[in-house]
Amino acid sequence: MSDSQGVPSSYKAVAALPSVEAARRATEELRRAGFPGERLSLSTESLAELPEPERRARDARIGKRTRAATWTWALIGAVLGAVLGIVGTILFTDAGLTGIATAGVAGAVLFGIVAALVAGYGSLRDERPSESPVVTGDESRSIVGVSVETREELDRAKTALRSSGASAIEVFDQAGNPVDAI
Repeated sequence: MSDSQGVPSSYKAVAALPSVEAARRATEELRRAGFPGERLSLSTESLAELPEPERRARDARIGKRTRAATWTWALIGAVLGAVLGIVGTILFTDAGLTGIATAGVAGAVLFGIVAALVAGYGSLRDERPSESPVVTGDESRSIVGVSVETREELDRAKTALRSSGASAIEVFDQAGNPVDAI
C-alpha cells in the first residue's frame, strides 16, 4: 500500500478482539480516530448475555416458525399452482386430459417450491443485523473491520485497534486478498 504515487487505494484492516465489549470499544476508538461509521464493521455475539437455555429456546422458536411457514406456504403454493396450471391449460390450449393433468402437476410443483422457499426465508426475519462470534478452538472472538485509504489511515486504525485489545490485525485488498507488504 503506497501513498507515494498519490493514487488512493481501498483496503480493509480486520482485527480479532477477545470479547464483545472489546470490539465495541474498538469501534468507538476508531470513530474517535476519525473513521466514520459507514467505514466500520463489527461481528460479535449480539446475544452474548443470554444464558444457554434461553438461546436454545430462542433457536427452537425460530425453527418452529420456519418449518410452519415453509410447509403452510408450500401447500398453498402447490394448490394455487395446480389450479393455475389446469385453468391455464384449459383456457389457452386444446390439450387433452393428459396435458391438463401434466400442467396441473407442473404448476403445483413449481408454485409449491417457490412458495416454500420464499416463506422459509421470510420467516427468518430479524429486526437487527445478524451478528455471530467467530469461534477459533475454544475461544469466541469478535471481529472489527475498518476501510482505510492511505498508510496514515492504516497506522491510525492499527493504533486504535491495538489500544482496544486486538490480538491480531490483518489487512486485505478490495478483492479480499491478504496484503503482506504493509
